[in-house]
Amino acid sequence: MNKIQTEDPRFVRDMHSKALLSTDREALNRHRLERMAAKKHQEEVDAARAAAAENHEQIMQLRSTVDKIEELLNRVIEKDNNGS
Repeated sequence: MNKIQTEDPRFVRDMHSKALLSTDREALNRHRLERMAAKKHQEEVDAARAAAAENHEQIMQLRSTVDKIEELLNRVIEKDNNGS
C-alpha cells in the first residue's frame, strides 16, 4: 500500500484508495478499550434484565400459589362455619 504523509502528522493518505488514515495508535487503543467496556456493560445490563424477568416470573408463580392457598383456606373456614 502506497502512503504519503499529510500536513497533519496524525494522518497519512493511501494513494490507491485516496483514503485518509489515522496513525494515532493510542486513539485506536482507547477506542478499542471503550468498545470493550461498552460491550461488557451491555452484557451486564442484558444479564440484569434476564434476572429481573426470571424474578418476575417466580413472583407471579408465588402469587398464584398464595391465591390458591387463600382460596382453599376460605373454603375450609366456610365449610367449618356452615358445619358447626
